[in-house]
Amino acid sequence: MPINPVTEREQVYPTPDDMEEFQNQIPSLFQQTEADGKQIVSNLDDKYFSFLYAICHSKKSFEFTPSEKRLSEVRDLKSKMSEIAQNQQPEFSVWLSELIQNAMDAKWGNGSGATEIDVEFRESEVLFIHNGRPPQYLDYMKNEFQKMLDDGSTKRSDLNNEGKFGIGFKFWSFFFEEVNLECDGWQISWNKNNELSDVIQTDFNTGGMKLTFSKPSESYSSRYKEYEQSFTILFERDLARLIEGIAVQTTPLLVEVKLGNADSFKLDHKASTKRFKSGKAIDTQFYVLSNDIVIPGGAKLDLYAPSCLIGYDVNEFHNVEEFQEIENIVNTLQLEFEQKIYDPFIIDLLVNECENEDWQSKENLNKAAMKHRESIKCQCMIDIDPETVNHYVMYSLFSLSHKTGVFGSQKNKLNSRISYIGTYAVNQERTRLEQSNRNKSIVKAQLKSTFLLMNLISNEKFRVEYGISDRIYLEILASLEEGNFDSEFIALYKEE
Repeated sequence: MPINPVTEREQVYPTPDDMEEFQNQIPSLFQQTEADGKQIVSNLDDKYFSFLYAICHSKKSFEFTPSEKRLSEVRDLKSKMSEIAQNQQPEFSVWLSELIQNAMDAKWGNGSGATEIDVEFRESEVLFIHNGRPPQYLDYMKNEFQKMLDDGSTKRSDLNNEGKFGIGFKFWSFFFEEVNLECDGWQISWNKNNELSDVIQTDFNTGGMKLTFSKPSESYSSRYKEYEQSFTILFERDLARLIEGIAVQTTPLLVEVKLGNADSFKLDHKASTKRFKSGKAIDTQFYVLSNDIVIPGGAKLDLYAPSCLIGYDVNEFHNVEEFQEIENIVNTLQLEFEQKIYDPFIIDLLVNECENEDWQSKENLNKAAMKHRESIKCQCMIDIDPETVNHYVMYSLFSLSHKTGVFGSQKNKLNSRISYIGTYAVNQERTRLEQSNRNKSIVKAQLKSTFLLMNLISNEKFRVEYGISDRIYLEILASLEEGNFDSEFIALYKEE
């Protein structure tokens, strides 16, 4: 059984008999002061921390909100989405990556998120199904389903820079009119105006969640007509970037993509942490990743997904005291917290870390930065596939686009066996890295990871165990030449 992240006990699933109790309880909660509301929530039964209570709570909240305020919120949201569309063409791949990232972030109390994701493109709708935790009611004023509906900031404050149920989810409104969400035997629908349907029962009760995006816009309909011509078009235009990003993640994920009645594409991405004894007292941790791909018959995909990689993250495998590079990450996070001290996300983060009322103190800022530096990825990955191809080497959880700058100039693919994956600060469309202190600290830590990983590979016993031939070893060494590094990476490293 999954563990609820709030109660830290086995998840309790409400029944239809609980609906009336939920409906009667919610109005009284809205009529309380914040202090009294928090006290009431702290005494709720486990069944309240569920998807069903979350959607009932949002439904009732919608009814209690004056119509003028609802209209104002919808106008503000449409204005911000319009601003996004004016600044850049809404990217279908960005929307899909948001859905996948949300699924991977949808973790139960035992730390596990989605491990299986199905995406199905149809003429009139898109289905997105995963086996992670559905959005739930977490605490007073903390309703994950409500967060899916509400406006979020395009400059998200989440440390992962990918947002959890934030405005990235709103990208669906560029391509569809309505969305339906099914979880735990219940479903609810809403439209671009955030108008909610009734809460009803559904047959989808297999764990995880199912999203159905319907009433497509002309933008999606025209894309689908292109997709029907060839599976290759779907990948080259909208999916290759995602698959390449997933292929270098350190968490396992099975992804299946289906286009109408055609055969499906499958990526079985496996990831694990291993140890290698290079001496009597030296026990080195590292990542091992593998990718097994099934491509529909006849399709030829320009795709970089190595069958095997090994990786390292100095921030994951070492303590702050061991390397200056890790201390730099802590200092950078502390500075971010200070600069965003009144951001609701940062306030919650700092209050949760504080054991007294002085949550803004330097001591608490440092304590929070020390803990949450674990959220910052500084990974170096080395491709040990017998065959490799030129590829883009920078990834921000999902791969950065090869187009950079205002005019979409092309970046060059590199003849390299090295890839870098970081929790970078990136622009909304994920085409470039920001010139930020966070990125500078990540890049320096990644170089430290590179050196430590190269030290591991230099061990002949290790190379034999993992099938690294002399040719592959020489190609790895050649990848360290400056001409085989990403230009943005080099620029950040050299900038003081």
